[in-house]
Amino acid sequence: MDPNNYNVMGIDLGTTNSCVAVWKNGQIAIVPNDCGKRITPSVVSFLRDGVLVGNAASKKMTVNHKNTVFNCKRLLGHKITDEVIKSDLSLLPYVVVADDDNNIKIQIETSEGETKYYSPEEISAMILRYLRSQAEAFVGHVINDVVITVPAYFTEAQRKATSTAARLVGLNVLQLLDEPTAAAIAYHFEQKSRTQHILVYDLGGGTFDASVLQVSDSTIRVLTHDGDNHLGGEDFDRMLMNYLFFQYEKQKGEDVMNDRVWRARMHAVAESCKLELSVASSSLVEFDNSDFTYSVSRFLFENLNKELFNRTISIVERTLKKAQLSKEQIDNVILVGGSTRIPRIQRLLGERFDNSKICKGINADEAVATGAAIYAAYLSSQQIKQYPSSVLLSLGIELHGGIIEKMIPRGSPIPSYSVLEFTTPTDYQNKILFHIVMGERSLLRNNIVLDTILLEDLPLCRAHEMTIKVKMTVNSNYHLITEVDIPEKVHKVSDIFLGNSVDSAEIPRLIREAEEKAFEDRELVARHTEMSILDCLVEEGHALLNSRNPRMTTDWIQQMNDMLVEIREWMKVNEDADISECQERQQLIRRKLLPVVSR
Repeated sequence: MDPNNYNVMGIDLGTTNSCVAVWKNGQIAIVPNDCGKRITPSVVSFLRDGVLVGNAASKKMTVNHKNTVFNCKRLLGHKITDEVIKSDLSLLPYVVVADDDNNIKIQIETSEGETKYYSPEEISAMILRYLRSQAEAFVGHVINDVVITVPAYFTEAQRKATSTAARLVGLNVLQLLDEPTAAAIAYHFEQKSRTQHILVYDLGGGTFDASVLQVSDSTIRVLTHDGDNHLGGEDFDRMLMNYLFFQYEKQKGEDVMNDRVWRARMHAVAESCKLELSVASSSLVEFDNSDFTYSVSRFLFENLNKELFNRTISIVERTLKKAQLSKEQIDNVILVGGSTRIPRIQRLLGERFDNSKICKGINADEAVATGAAIYAAYLSSQQIKQYPSSVLLSLGIELHGGIIEKMIPRGSPIPSYSVLEFTTPTDYQNKILFHIVMGERSLLRNNIVLDTILLEDLPLCRAHEMTIKVKMTVNSNYHLITEVDIPEKVHKVSDIFLGNSVDSAEIPRLIREAEEKAFEDRELVARHTEMSILDCLVEEGHALLNSRNPRMTTDWIQQMNDMLVEIREWMKVNEDADISECQERQQLIRRKLLPVVSR
């Protein structure tokens, strides 16, 4: 394979605009469309003599409003009954209906007087077909393989709908890549510097993502992400549209909000006004064949959207909290998406991060497609290996006391996922270290440790009051993705490529060894379970001694503390102690310490 020309492309399929990049002559190139533009409006217009996509289609949004479709990405993966899209549907100039299963259908009137219905996937497929044709014309050959980006907070249904759209036009999706990760890849490709923590602030036309990633010379690791699938430039447009509708009614005495022609006209001027206000202090709104005009100041636009702008900052702060990082620990902030050009957004970020950390060297419109193309080339350079169709060795986590909880058993089909919920076993536990493991044995020490996730500074609470959720997924690209979540508090992610985790020649030996030692492992698990109970009792004992119960004298506290320290030291050198020895020490704590403080 020619390392200078990989036969792949990266596509940023956006709500408002899309972008496609390829690897050509040893470097990434953004593909210009047939109008010479590097980004393409995500718009499809059905005409009497054919279908237009992109810039040409966007010019038909007012004159052909019933048959011109935009903002389709917001409809992907939704039912028409979903609350989250109802406000969008109320302002669309084209007609959206439902089939018998409440699936969304877009109604198009043909020149023959017939009515046709298209799913959001079919509309998205038309945009993908157009982008593919532009890329193929640019490189001079057919391209079948693609990496398509999606918002980090896209649901499984939305991701599936995106893949379906690609398949409809014969594209082979190498991977759906989260947009913030793609932006980080583009940044890393240019920088290649020391290990850094970066924040990706991705504010596009329809969605907002905030992600914290750790970037080093050889790896890009997603630490955590947060976002809102219904927060972006289109929402800013809608706030301005509603205001202009109000002003129109105030001036003209006529409510035109339910008029689809006026919806299309208002949408067009609101978007144009928003763009102008990024470089000018005011913008004059006016319409053909109407004497209605209104001057919109940047202050007014920012005030209308103040709550939405502040919501993005709240999500950023929540993301940093989940990553357990302060804003001072962020080395660079990468701005992605056209909406990041709004001056108020840049000021809000500048108030929270040093302005020198705001990365200005990456094109906000092109970064995601660039990263997708780089990753597509990487996958292509790996010869798109035929990964196993099932999990070769069991995958799981260590919970407590070195005991492994298998989450995805050996032989599970790929892709597979599993979810585990548990509670903290001891009082006032402020940190937890998770070991992510591969193997068939029951104890941590006899398996392959793939990664660790450390949760620190946890809120202090009693045993079993705090729930922790672990989701483990093996995707079609043979990556193991482990997410550890304490709702509204901490969210951490580990992403590991399994292809390099173990020598395939070793797998039969590891399986055989696990079978031969199954009885021994069962006995060891029983011992370690008792040791784990003893460990919890020691922790609980220390917590009780620190509570300074008035019934406890200083001498007695010292005596009990010495006992607990002695037991802890014994545990360190007797990891595989007999069950009876563990139970004997459990009873010692229960008999001497617990009854006194519980009176």
